[in-house]
Amino acid sequence: MCAYNAGMPQSITLTPEIREALQQAGGGPLFLVDAASGEQVVVLRADAYAVQFRQFDISETYGAQNAALAGIWSDPALDEYNDELPVNQQ
Repeated sequence: MCAYNAGMPQSITLTPEIREALQQAGGGPLFLVDAASGEQVVVLRADAYAVQFRQFDISETYGAQNAALAGIWSDPALDEYNDELPVNQQ
């Protein structure tokens, strides 16, 4: 068991059929259909789930944001947008 199912009401053991299908899918995601209800279910490895749904601090993205916008911020052609329009031109 992993920490991601700590609050889950139950966990089940994979059947050999699902285990083989998961391996063939390269670890997932594996899409299943409940034969009784027709409901679709996704099986995803715990490590893939952790990457997909992890909590992160927005400040982790500041470096990428700065790098992406650096060219725009330093573009002299856009300097005119730094000045507000006079009231009579709004």
